Amino acid sequence: DKRAMVVWPEHSAHVAALLKMRCDVSGAEYALFWRTDTAGLVVGGGYVSPAHRARSIAEGLLGTFAEESIAVELKLGGGSAVARAYKSREPIYIEDVAGCDYFVRRDMAKKHGIRSICFARGPQGGVIEFGSRAVTWDCAARNTALPETEIATGLHAGAAYTIFWKVQGAEFQIVADYILPEWANALKLERGDDETYVSRSKGVKFFKSSASLVASAATFDQLVEESSPWDSSTFCRAELSKEFAVHCIHCMPCAGGVLEWGMVLGFGRPVLSETNTPIQSRYSSAHNLCLDSMSNGANSDATTSRRSEEGGGG
Repeated sequence: DKRAMVVWPEHSAHVAALLKMRCDVSGAEYALFWRTDTAGLVVGGGYVSPAHRARSIAEGLLGTFAEESIAVELKLGGGSAVARAYKSREPIYIEDVAGCDYFVRRDMAKKHGIRSICFARGPQGGVIEFGSRAVTWDCAARNTALPETEIATGLHAGAAYTIFWKVQGAEFQIVADYILPEWANALKLERGDDETYVSRSKGVKFFKSSASLVASAATFDQLVEESSPWDSSTFCRAELSKEFAVHCIHCMPCAGGVLEWGMVLGFGRPVLSETNTPIQSRYSSAHNLCLDSMSNGANSDATTSRRSEEGGGG
């Protein structure tokens, strides 16, 4: 099966998270990260939603539009949509790619049923592209803000997952998430199923007025941490965190909601500097203390964690 042979160019967990979570919040079928290269602009990473991949397979297509784009090289100073977004650093939205004369992959998009595409500023000076098959793509959905800085902060500190909680009515609900593939694969091998801490958290909701970590971060507009969630009597996902060995949970207020990220012993690595030493941040000491706590089986109170004092934490 040629579909199984597609390998994305190597890219960071930060880029991978942005691509997957951008599809989550916007309803896009795929997302691509374009970076500069000696050849010009090339695909430096990608994500395809499971629903889009399944539909492509059902239609007898070998691969997807995003995967076919891997072979494309675009001139840095050219007039392509990607080059225009790269040069202007401003978002571009093409509602009908089939009728756009400067969209050079329009025939390829038509073959795969892609109708509309957005181009936006990406990390490392690159461009994020994401597209949809929908006849009408909801404006609010495709323009939903992602907590890009907070995602980078968590993954650079060694997070194994990220969850974006957003207020829906009177409750916080998960609207986007990312999990390190190596952790997900290890869980699948160990458990024999597809369940993860993230997938199991999707059934959880919090009232805006609750004392949960998520709601507290939003209410007080500050970082809220739980170093040993499995030992907490107020964290409602304590058993879940114990089952999946999640520790050092952080909830960071951000535009539109709260970003949660946490660590798992053996997965997730703090980003290293050019001298191969961990880049220091306010999270480095908390990470080391949490690892010590896990190793010693002790409940360390030495971190700057702030536990929720009322019931219903999590």
